[in-house]
Amino acid sequence: GMDEKKIVQDILELSDSYMNLSSSDIIVDKMKIHFGMKEENPVSHMRFLPKSLLIKTRNKPEDLPVAIKVNESDYECDTSKSYCQKSIRVFYKQLDDDGIITKHLKDC
Repeated sequence: GMDEKKIVQDILELSDSYMNLSSSDIIVDKMKIHFGMKEENPVSHMRFLPKSLLIKTRNKPEDLPVAIKVNESDYECDTSKSYCQKSIRVFYKQLDDDGIITKHLKDC
């Protein structure tokens, strides 16, 4: 992917001269949000207990039921297909009373 400096450079190249944009006025923040396991499905590391065995959770520790791993195909329609969200936020340090720069940054 592109680094932050390249993104700023591309924004400046796409800018009209009357905007007076400067690289020092633009802040690019690349974000990656995940469920703690990067691209991997966190549910695949969980174990589940069938409802029929829930009553046995009150047993003594040595008589507790064992939770099992569930095949992803059994629950795949109920989960996200992507476990990592990538986004880029762009900030501009100067006032933008007329909204021209904000619109330009959104269009980039």
